[in-house]
Amino acid sequence: MGRKTIAKIVGGKYINCDDSPPPESRLKEALKNRRFPPIRTDSTFLANHGTLDKQFEGDDRQLGKIVQEAKKRGYNPNPNDTYIPSLARFTGDPLAFVPAGNPRNHIKKVCEETDRACEGAVEVKGKNKPMPETVRLGEDLVQEEAAMRIVENPEEALKPKEQLRNEILDDHGAKPYEQQ
Repeated sequence: MGRKTIAKIVGGKYINCDDSPPPESRLKEALKNRRFPPIRTDSTFLANHGTLDKQFEGDDRQLGKIVQEAKKRGYNPNPNDTYIPSLARFTGDPLAFVPAGNPRNHIKKVCEETDRACEGAVEVKGKNKPMPETVRLGEDLVQEEAAMRIVENPEEALKPKEQLRNEILDDHGAKPYEQQ
């Protein structure tokens, strides 16, 4: 059934009225399941993660190490922060400490700054960076490896140079070696 919008004149002004039926109520679903769907607010977003005290309960050494690393980088973690290791670029990364006040906004900013895609309660599209160009294996390294293989096994000297080179590139070079 399509939507139908009509205009009515009320008080000398046109207003748009949507007379399509309302969406099916979720109240039936809530009553059937005997619970309402969970809410996703900033206060409930990190509810299952806990604060630093709860996250590292019983492992004071690990908590101390992470806090110490953050302090070295100029960030003094708040006891109410939540440390999310998947946001960290290194141990104790200040960006991985998520404040209790506005966690989704913080995570969104971190993902944008570090160019990470994120889906779920926080939506961030990553930039599609082109793959870095492969670096050609230096010819001096190829020659050095060839000489070592010939010393170890003199029969290697009987192979065509191009075949030996390709074998070395298969073992040590960037793929595909045909483009090098």
